[in-house]
Amino acid sequence: DLDELISKNFNKNEILYINKNNQDRLRRFFLFWTMKESYLKAVGEGMRLTPDNLEFAIENDIIKLLSIRGIFEPEDWNFKEIPFSDDSVSTLTFKGS
Repeated sequence: DLDELISKNFNKNEILYINKNNQDRLRRFFLFWTMKESYLKAVGEGMRLTPDNLEFAIENDIIKLLSIRGIFEPEDWNFKEIPFSDDSVSTLTFKGS
């Protein structure tokens, strides 16, 4: 159930972004889901740290990690959206420039 996945894994602002455009909702869901999954794999956590502990934002088409467990994340992580189709995306996560 998509609504249940969204409510359990995303914060208020992420949910607002995902639900902002109903036609684009599934793609927005996958974008945020893959951001979180990609970051967790990059830092070696896998899915041991649940996605709801991470807060992301998209500002001017730039993906930003805002916090982990409510604590500001100062490290230099970069996120690149890789579209696959109209409603499916992947995210590449890497450190540095």
